[in-house]
Amino acid sequence: MNDLEEELAKLEVQRGILREVKRNIDLENTGVDINKLLPILAGSDFEFKLEKQIIALQDLVQRRNNQLTTATSENPVIVVLDRQIESQKTLILRSLDAVEQKLTNAIDATAQKIQEIDANFTDLPSQEIEYARLERVYNSNENYYTILLEKRTEYAISEAGFVSDTRILQRATSPTQPVSPNRRIIYLSAFSIAIFISLLIVAAHYILHNEIGDVSGLARLINPSISLLGVIPKYSKNIPLSKLIIDKYPKSIMAEAFRSLRTNLDFFDSESYKKVIAVTSAISGEGTTFVAINLGGIIAFGGKKVIILDLDMRKPRIYKGFNSSNEYGISTLWSGRDDLNDIIRKSELDGLHFITAGPVPPNPSELIINGRLQENLKTLKEMYNVIIIDNPPVGLVTDGISSLKLADYPILVFRSEYSKKNFVYNVNRIYQEHKIKHLSVVLN
Repeated sequence: MNDLEEELAKLEVQRGILREVKRNIDLENTGVDINKLLPILAGSDFEFKLEKQIIALQDLVQRRNNQLTTATSENPVIVVLDRQIESQKTLILRSLDAVEQKLTNAIDATAQKIQEIDANFTDLPSQEIEYARLERVYNSNENYYTILLEKRTEYAISEAGFVSDTRILQRATSPTQPVSPNRRIIYLSAFSIAIFISLLIVAAHYILHNEIGDVSGLARLINPSISLLGVIPKYSKNIPLSKLIIDKYPKSIMAEAFRSLRTNLDFFDSESYKKVIAVTSAISGEGTTFVAINLGGIIAFGGKKVIILDLDMRKPRIYKGFNSSNEYGISTLWSGRDDLNDIIRKSELDGLHFITAGPVPPNPSELIINGRLQENLKTLKEMYNVIIIDNPPVGLVTDGISSLKLADYPILVFRSEYSKKNFVYNVNRIYQEHKIKHLSVVLN
């Protein structure tokens, strides 16, 4: 019975160790040092069975603690380590449960044997039985106490042998400024990106810009033999059609610009001079009709008799500028339906007359080159000091080339931020091929 009771005491100690280990593993997340588990197991019969699992758990906990120094608990690496720690804990706990169950079975079996042997003492004298029972209790307690002293010594020795690798290098301090976002870096980055995008937009606009912008840009593109007659500034009010406005605002900047064109033409040397001015452009919409009407108006202001001819039979506009009709004009004159004196109309401005293009004919090119234009110009020179011809765009059709050759002052109109740079190259080509004399340009 002494042997059995000593064995029972050892089994009870073993089970107590197992339960302590389980408790420490369950409390691991609360900060219990996992290094204390191995000293607890020191000297037990199942120390070597659980040592590898405990060491693996200790390694996972150590890795997680190292990661927590530079990452938060939501970091993917920390989350993976937490899952691995839980799996390892579950494995160890299951092993401990199995060992504890075996110890419990062994304790029950040993107690059962003690009871069987104790039952045989009933025939002994009561005092001897009592003495033997007390002696057994004493011996059992003494053995149990001795085992505990041995375990305490083993635990102290084992604990002294296991030292954690964790060392505090520097105490944490609360920062005075946020780690992120860095305002200086954000401001510098935003400023750099803004500068880069601005330069990119400027570069793209410079590369893709294909319109004539100012006088200097036009002067670089135009043939040096072609003179720059002047610039028509942008009008501050809306002009829905090509209207005569210099009579309504004679002191405006617009009127002064047309006076500058009149001065640059420099053909008022003698009353006997009869001049022909042909105004055209590369394409429609560049302001040919507007320049022709207001140039004629400013010349008429100077006391000259002026007449404006609309030779743009495909898209006539002169009649709109003078708020007139277009039921007769150049087309009806050259087709023989009307006489020259019948199609001349007077404008609101004294000394300024005009002839509309008339109904759109099916063959405008043939009407212009049939030779009657020279005859009409000869007749009109006897009646007027200045004849202004509003020609069709020479960049689209060749109808206006003949009148440009007949004119004393052929004028080409370009519109700022509308006319393309290749229009100038086309005008240079026409100037060289057709040998047009005294050709000049106006930037509208």
